[in-house]
Amino acid sequence: MARLAREAHDFPVIKVKLGGTEDEECLAAIREARPDTHLRVDCNAGWTLDEAQRRIPRLEQYGLEMIEQPCRARKIGRVGRAAKADQHADRSGWNLCRVLRIWSRLPRLCAGN
Repeated sequence: MARLAREAHDFPVIKVKLGGTEDEECLAAIREARPDTHLRVDCNAGWTLDEAQRRIPRLEQYGLEMIEQPCRARKIGRVGRAAKADQHADRSGWNLCRVLRIWSRLPRLCAGN
């Protein structure tokens, strides 16, 4: 992963899909190889609320700029208390009513497409 991050030196942003057993090692390698990059992660709503609240503070040591869809949309507002990085609701904001409901729970949330 470090080699790939170094090869992507022309790209200011690196986005990583999470959900494997080596997520933390992957982020550590990228951050070490590219301390200059804006590091974003996408969890694909793959974590439970408890997992997100437990994992996010540990992963934020790698300077995450954004966390996309850490858990199901209904729970994402509760994750915010554990996260310093902005959260992106991705496809959970499929209509204005839904976007406003999510945003009202977590003002730092970025509603996606």
